[in-house]
Amino acid sequence: MLNSKTVFILGAGASFEVGFPLGSELRKQISTKLDINFDRYSDSTHKGDLKIYSRLAQTYSNKLNDIANACWHIRDGIILSDSIDDFIDAHQDNECIKICGKVAIAHSILEAEKNSSLYVDPRNTYNSINFSSVEDTWYSKFYRLLTKQLPKTNLEDVFNNVIVVNFNYDRSLEHFLLHAFYKHYNVSKEEAKYLVDKLTVYRPYGSIGNYVSFGSNSYPTTEDILTNLRTYTEKVSDTEGLKQVHNAMQEAEVFVFLGMAFHPNNINLLRSDLKYKPKSVFLTRKGISNSDMQLIYSRINNMLDSQLQTTENLLSTEAIYNESNKTPSKMFIAQECRDLFDEYRLSLSEL
Repeated sequence: MLNSKTVFILGAGASFEVGFPLGSELRKQISTKLDINFDRYSDSTHKGDLKIYSRLAQTYSNKLNDIANACWHIRDGIILSDSIDDFIDAHQDNECIKICGKVAIAHSILEAEKNSSLYVDPRNTYNSINFSSVEDTWYSKFYRLLTKQLPKTNLEDVFNNVIVVNFNYDRSLEHFLLHAFYKHYNVSKEEAKYLVDKLTVYRPYGSIGNYVSFGSNSYPTTEDILTNLRTYTEKVSDTEGLKQVHNAMQEAEVFVFLGMAFHPNNINLLRSDLKYKPKSVFLTRKGISNSDMQLIYSRINNMLDSQLQTTENLLSTEAIYNESNKTPSKMFIAQECRDLFDEYRLSLSEL
């Protein structure tokens, strides 16, 4: 269990460890899926994702030409954007692009679930995750941290000091935890679900559905996809939910950023009028240059009541730390999510 109130903030890099695509790979997948070419002599498609085409054709038969043009526009233009969210953001006035983009996101994430190392064949109710295949991921290390010296009789306390803010659409964390409790403590899946449901998870951009349908062949309706998936173009419509995120961060003593690219829209969403006062901040930086890290330190410091002192040797402490009368917080940096739990296992558990 954790001694301090801790907020875990998840970006795309967190899911990458178990096989989910990063933004750059997702945009390529979506471009391929929306490369829908029609056979002039039949209703079938020679290229592109037939499931997406069938869904869109059934739901939007009255404006199929506009839908087709939107698919092709995304196919051709998305490679010039950093992500599908950025592309949708660039075309805020085009409803068809939003529809096609969100449907393509949902189908891509659902496929990624089936191809991930967390997939469980639903045809056998006794099947579970092959935990040996994910032993070296942060998921397993996070679970060990939470359950260390935690007897089965106290399982209901496992998430007492844990809050998750998840910017991803997938359900991988909850799915993993359900199967971990099921196998580790030999409880029923119903009991395991009861435990997982006690974890407080905030999803600013929504998700593709309840985690119990992880990897399912049953796809959500188009209406559910458009309602439940939000890009940062639409920001967060649930102002009460956003207030809860801010309140949780104001009460937290530790922040842990996992797999975040620190997109300005996401940082702005986390920022509150009242400054946060964590004792420590942990973060991963894989793929982020030293120069960009300086900007990220600045963005994080702007959310906080005092300046952070980094433990990383690659950058000068003086460059990001201003002396004050307050006791400084500290920032701990690792490359990948799995590395963070290896390097700071004791720090995370004993702070």
